[in-house]
Amino acid sequence: MLKWDSLIPTSYKKSSVTALVNRAIRICSKFDLLHDEFQQIRIMANFNVYSFNFVEEIINKKLNKLYKSKEIENQIQQKSDEYKNYKYIQFSYIDVPSYAYAKRLKSIIKQNDPTAHLRVIYQTTNQTQRYFSTKDNLNTSQKSGVIYQTSCFKCNNTYIGETI
Repeated sequence: MLKWDSLIPTSYKKSSVTALVNRAIRICSKFDLLHDEFQQIRIMANFNVYSFNFVEEIINKKLNKLYKSKEIENQIQQKSDEYKNYKYIQFSYIDVPSYAYAKRLKSIIKQNDPTAHLRVIYQTTNQTQRYFSTKDNLNTSQKSGVIYQTSCFKCNNTYIGETI
């Protein structure tokens, strides 16, 4: 779970709690186990400075959704999604100005194309890739275009191949 005062979008924080609640609902076979798991989530959220109401709202929303008629909800959602014209945009997350900019951009697009639905993807500015290499250095035998031969231990047949 992320710290509440970390400089990331609120949607990321909400997603971290939602993921834990969804996990609890999926893995708990009895109500008392589910209750205990929710208590652990509340304790963890309190430790990470989340407000009580924020966590309770997510838990209540997920429980209400669980007990609603899923079949009817899914049919309505599928029909409405078929007609939506989604547009995606990505920009850096800079706390409150990012939300204001996204809201303004959505309203402009909605004015010009009422059928379009803009989805904003926030990218944090402190990316690990800037500071650390995410790829391992490869030996010559691990690179593309290398021809290799391997033998079967059972029948002694050989296979010759080339890496792509």
